[in-house]
Amino acid sequence: PLVYVLLSLGLLIMSAPFLWMAVSAFKTQSELSASPPVWIPTEWTLENFRQLLDKLDLPLYFMNSVIVAVLVTVSNLVFCSMLGYALAKLNFVGRNKLFGLVLGALMVPGNLMLLPLFVLMSKLQLIDSYAGLVLPFAAGAFGVFLMRQFMQSIPDELLEAA
Repeated sequence: PLVYVLLSLGLLIMSAPFLWMAVSAFKTQSELSASPPVWIPTEWTLENFRQLLDKLDLPLYFMNSVIVAVLVTVSNLVFCSMLGYALAKLNFVGRNKLFGLVLGALMVPGNLMLLPLFVLMSKLQLIDSYAGLVLPFAAGAFGVFLMRQFMQSIPDELLEAA
């Protein structure tokens, strides 16, 4: 009833900018700069996409993204699983304090670390390199926490049998 009408109206209002952007991608340059604005293009064109593909090196950008994503994922898996195993199965002095530090790191908002990480990468001269993108995220507190919890679920007898 009235709730659905209000929700539908809200949906239309919130999706309008996205619809406008999608439709505008197919407009000619004159229709884009027309005043008053043209809501539906009179002439649909793919010229904007052609220009985009000509001016940008999208395959290189995509490959950069894949390389960084793979390196961050693999390094996270390696480092977080090692620390998670140590925190779950090994007895050493300061284990609980180290785990408390990991839990404390979970409480720090990611945005708070952006500027210090940038300054650190700048001082290490790693700006504009894969290492500068991968190293800050090579291991994360959440990954360590998840791996520790998983490693605790593995019976010690199973590890001793291996």
